[in-house]
Parts: sequence; C-alpha cells; structure tokens
Amino acid sequence: MTQGHYRLSWAGLALFLLLAGVYWLSFLGVNINNDEVYLFDSTESLVRRGDFRLNYTYHLYPQIRVVDGQLLERALQEPLQPILAAPLFMVGQFAPSSIGVMHSVWLFNIIVTALTGVIMYRIALRRRFHSEVAWTTGMIFGLATLAWPFSRYFFREPLASLLILACIGLAWELRACWYSARVASAWLIVLLGVFAVTVLAKSAMLVFIPALVLMAVPSLTSFLRDWRVVLSVGLFSGLMLLGTLLIGDWLNNPRFQVAFWQNAFAELNWTYVMESLAGYHISPGRSMWLFSPVLVLALPGAVKWWRSGEWQLVVASGLMFILIPMAYGAGRDHQWWGGSTGWGPRQMLPLVPLAILLTLPVIEHGFKRTTPLTAKLAILTLILLSTGLQMLGVSVSLRIYHDNLSDEGIKFWEEGIWTWGPSPISRYIQMFDPDQVDIAWAYSENTVWPVILLTLTVVVLSALWGYGLLISRYPPRRLNSIFGLGLGLIYLVCLGVGLNSLRDDPRYLRQPDVLLLINAMEEAVSEDDAVILYDQGLQSAFMNYFKVPAFLASLPYSPGENYRPGIDPPEWEDAPPETLLGTGSTVMLDWAAERYSRIWLVVNTSPAIATELRPTERYMAQNYYPIDEIQVSDVARAVQFYARPVPDGTPAVQQNIQFGDHLTLAGFDLPEGEVYNPGEVVPVSLVWETLQSLETSYNVSIRVAESGRPPVAQRDGLPQGTFGDTALWHPGEQYRDNHGLVLPDDLPPGEYHLQVIIYEWPELQRLPVTPGDGDIAVLATLFVTDTSDESD
Repeated sequence: MTQGHYRLSWAGLALFLLLAGVYWLSFLGVNINNDEVYLFDSTESLVRRGDFRLNYTYHLYPQIRVVDGQLLERALQEPLQPILAAPLFMVGQFAPSSIGVMHSVWLFNIIVTALTGVIMYRIALRRRFHSEVAWTTGMIFGLATLAWPFSRYFFREPLASLLILACIGLAWELRACWYSARVASAWLIVLLGVFAVTVLAKSAMLVFIPALVLMAVPSLTSFLRDWRVVLSVGLFSGLMLLGTLLIGDWLNNPRFQVAFWQNAFAELNWTYVMESLAGYHISPGRSMWLFSPVLVLALPGAVKWWRSGEWQLVVASGLMFILIPMAYGAGRDHQWWGGSTGWGPRQMLPLVPLAILLTLPVIEHGFKRTTPLTAKLAILTLILLSTGLQMLGVSVSLRIYHDNLSDEGIKFWEEGIWTWGPSPISRYIQMFDPDQVDIAWAYSENTVWPVILLTLTVVVLSALWGYGLLISRYPPRRLNSIFGLGLGLIYLVCLGVGLNSLRDDPRYLRQPDVLLLINAMEEAVSEDDAVILYDQGLQSAFMNYFKVPAFLASLPYSPGENYRPGIDPPEWEDAPPETLLGTGSTVMLDWAAERYSRIWLVVNTSPAIATELRPTERYMAQNYYPIDEIQVSDVARAVQFYARPVPDGTPAVQQNIQFGDHLTLAGFDLPEGEVYNPGEVVPVSLVWETLQSLETSYNVSIRVAESGRPPVAQRDGLPQGTFGDTALWHPGEQYRDNHGLVLPDDLPPGEYHLQVIIYEWPELQRLPVTPGDGDIAVLATLFVTDTSDESD
C-alpha cells in the first residue's frame, strides 16, 4: 500500500469513528414503530430457531388455524437486515444481564450509516476529488441529511441506502473500464452480486435498475460490441432471477415470490401518483429537500456534472427522483403513500446518497480560493442549517409528535404532509425542550456523563486526526496505527459502558416489578420451554432483558378481560374461558402445548385483583397442569404449566374418598402412568364433587412422599389453579382439578405415595379422610426408576 493509500484509508477510519461517535451520542435504543419490531422479531427467530417467523408480534397477526403445523406469521420484510443484525443480537444475548438485547441490536444502523458516509468518501476519491472535499462530503452526508436521524432506528432504509450507494460506485467503475472486457466482466459480476444483496435488504430497490443501467453502460453500441459482457449480463441476470425465486421459497417470504409481484402490479393505483411526487419533493411534511436543505446544492451540482460529461449520473438521479415517489404513490393508497414513521420521508432515504453525490462539484467549488466569499457563505449556511435540522430531529420525541397530532384529530399522513402547522419541523421547533431531549441517556437513571464525555473525546479526536491525515503528506505509520486502534478501542468501551448504563431503561420497564420477574425467570426457564405473555405491555421488557432462548410470544387482548383497574368485571364473567380469551389466543396456547412440554404464562394480574377475570390463566389451568409459580408482586407473576392435555369425562381411576362431611374425591387420572424418572413431571387430574353446599373455601395439598417422611414434591393452594372456590361449588356437579408435580433431579429410585390433603387457610386445620383414620388420602404408588442404571 502506497503512502497516499495508507493515509486515505486511516482518514476513512477517522470519518467512521467521527460519525459513529455522533450517532452514539444521539442513540435512541427503542423502537418507535412496529416495522422495527417485526425486523427484530425475525432476527430473534433466526438466531434462536433458524427461521424468520414472527412470534414476539403474534398479537398483531393472531392466527385462528394451523396450516401444515405452522401457526406463526412468516417474515413480513426482506431477510438481509435480520441476517446482518444477528451478530449484534448474539452480543446482547451473551452479554451480562445488564446489557439489553434490543439495545444492542439498535446499534445496527449506527454502523450502517457511518459506513455509508465512508463509502461516500471513497467514491468521491475514486472520482478524483481532493481528499478534503471527499472527506467533507462524507461528513455532510452523515451529519447534515436525514441519514443522521434514521441512524437511531432499526428501519431497512439505511441499509438499502448503503447498498445502493455501493451499487452506484460499482456501476461507475464498470463504465470506466468498459472497454477492457476481462476487467469489465469482473466489475459486472460484483455489481450484480451487490445489487442482488440490495434487493434482499429492500425489494423496492428494484426501481433503481434503470439508474444503474444508465450509470454502467456508456452507450448501446459499446455494450453490444462486447459479446462476453452481453453473455455475462444474460447469465448472471438469469442466475439472479432463479436465485431470488429459490430464496423466496426457502425463506417462505412473499416479497420474493411471483404471486406477490403479480398481486402488487395488479393493485397499482395511479390516482395519487402526482400527489406523491409533489409530496416527497415540495410538501412541508414530507419533502426530502426541506428536511435536508443541503441537498439543494445538488441542483447546481447537476449542472456541473453535466458540463463535465457525466450526464449519466445526472439523468439517473433525475429519473430516480421521479420514479421512486411515483412507485410509492402507485403502490399505496392516498392515506399511506406518505405516512411512514420517521423524521422526514423515510422512503426517500436511499435517494439521499445519490443527491449528495450530485453536490460534490459544489462542495469542491466551496474549497477553492477563487470562489467568492458570498458563495462560500451560502454553501456553509445550507450545511449548518441542514445540520441544525437533523439535531432538531434527534432531540424531540417522534412518539409525542404523533400523540399531539392524534389528540388534535390531525392525520399526519394528510394534514401533516400538506400543512406547515402540523409539519414535523414546525411542531418539533415548538416542542423542543433542552431538558427533555429524546435520547437514551436522558432516560437513564444511572450515571451517563462519563460515557458522553468519553464519546465526545472520540468525536473530537477523530475529527482532528482525520483532518491532520488529509493535510499531511507523510503521516507516521506506527503512530497512526496506534492512534486509530486506540480510538477504536475507546469507542468500543463507550458502547459497552453506555449499554450497561441503560440497564434500567424506563421505556422498557413500564410495568412495576417486571425486571425483578425477568431476573427470577432467568434462573427457572429452560430453552426448551415456551413463554407466553398475557399482556402486550410486557413485550418490550422481555424482548430487551429476557435472554433465555426459549420460544416467546405475545397474545392479543382478550375480549372478555377487564383491563381497567377498579372497574367491575364484564357481565359475561361466567362464560367459558375460551370465549373470554378469544380464538387467536386459544389456538396459540394449544399450538405451543403441542411443541413444548412446559409453558410459562407471564401475567400482570393475580387472584388478589378481584376485578380482573384472568381468562388466559383460567384456560391453561382448565386444560393443562399448573406446576409452579414465580410471584414478584400482584402485577408480576409467571405461572408454569405442564403442557399435556387434561383427560375428559369420567376419571380413569374412580374413587369415593370423603373429606370431612360433604367433599368427595370422585376419582383421578394419572395420564402418564405410575413410573417416572427423576426430574420428570407427574401430571395428576383430580375430580371433586360436593354432597351439599360448602361454607368454606378449602385448599388442596397434593404431594409425592415416602411413607412417614416429608414430601419430595408438593403443590398447595386453591383448587383449579386458584379458580376453584369450594364454597361456590354446586352439589352433584363434578370439578376437575389439575396439578403437575416436579420430581427432584436427584430423587433416589424407589416407591413413593401420591397423597392428597384438604385444609382450611390460614388455620391449617385438615379435614378427616373416610375411609381411613387420618387426614391424608393415599391415591396411588409411584415408582421412580434409576436412570443411571438404564444408561449403563
């Protein structure tokens, strides 16, 4: 590597650290939109189960039937971002518990956007722009455009922008060496491969094909003259098409299947194309030029490019500025073409690098000594104004903005686009409060100043180092190596310490005691278990902090539950639990029970809250076997169930054991027999009957014990998973009461008795058992085998 290449490469690293440091200072670390959660959901499924199906977000697409064993919704987005974000997910997965998984994954677009700025810098160098111009242009892209605010989110557009910019650079290189068939073919192969990857990031980038063709081919005659290039284009285009279809089948992703595109083209609506085109360019709520004023420099820049003979870049850019807004206008109805969440037009973000490339001659003009001072000031003013707007965009909560519009009855995809008053820029200026900046550090209750100061140090030193490299012809190699690696390590330390300082993020921990519950569950839940969240409000906390690689899904709201504290339950409280619960939830619970032997139901209610009906917990207690419970508080509980279906009808073992005068055990079922291994669950289903109405709510104690010794496994509490109140049982009716008893892992082999005791709480007075002369009913003898002998 020559001295010049060495110097410019280290300058690229300095630019990356500068941009990544600024993005880290404005780190958000939480989703603002369900699109981000879908992508995170797919990432989690890929890392933990090797597919892209959506389980965290089941409540948004609850299924009512299982087809070919599949219940979960297939991935709604393209697969590349979950694939690339998987290492960050694994960092969060295996990092200390204080570092959140979602916090780690939200670093993704910090890295992507900073890399995009570096690629911008490298392309400018390849186009023979001075290194200072190239470096400054990369910094302008990273700090003075929409790229900065979108580095805070987990949307696909930043990755698509990175890859499209790479494709443009490759197309430029291809055209530059077109007459050397061997080299041109190599560039073509790389270009086609990168573009295929781009489509896997965001399929809408197919719209860029005309622009890339324009950028890559100098003329039709030169293209047709080289038969090897024509053959390469045909061959690799065919392989790309075939590969895309095969990938679509493998991923079960509709965006890469023929039927999806057939439906998409059939549903195109051209009515709102002109409205979309105008909205993305001139409206106060969605104009890419208004949200990034520095892009206005692309207009005089286009003239300079044209005059220098680079008409392909100008025409390709102009074509994209028209085609992409038109495509979104035709593909979405009038309410949603401009309604994507974000600071400015998220769909136009892949156009921003293209527009910045057009500004290069103007930026270069600003560096010349002969340029009039007024022109330099105009350029600098646009850069500073644009940077200030991005600082505004990362300082105010987008959620609060949308909430304010909603409270006023304003639709952000209608009035918010065309009226200055509801425009994000207008409202953000009004809402800006330096004491309530919308960055992660403002929400942390821990000390964050060391992280901020250290990151600021990295930013300042990277800027000084980068500028020093640009003006120095012969920088000392060893010193720069030490400096670059040192800054990189310091930045990594900033990331680690910063993520740790967000361990009690109140944006995730919106319900009391949920983190204490998660910590307790980390010790009890196995990766072979399923965790079902009863309330969607628990979802974000579990996505971020719960690291056991168990299956986890959120249920939709139950139609029969009472979600208003202090309000009387609904009138249909006596309805069956499956009616109160809803079909989507019952299907998910039964589907999970077929695949996982143990299910943890996480609830934010308890028997102590009388106004809530708890239909999910009731359904599980009725159909499966409650094993254990982790209760941190009345609003933070996890109930474990053994997921074997409960028998119906008459019990297999009929009994007539009477407790006291009027409570009878009519029989029981042991669906898995009488022989067990240590560590296994003994499912027991008791069938009770009363001879007449009872005045007392009795507790049931079911035990496994040797004769005359303390129990080795035991469950105590109200029958039927706390839903059975013996004082409310009707004479002559039978009531099933299900229990799962976990045998200790180190239980010695031998014979054990299954015992039942009925007692009053809190007096602990037991009811006598008839027949017999005591207060313990022995139902069966269980045999525990020696598994070690069997293995030998």
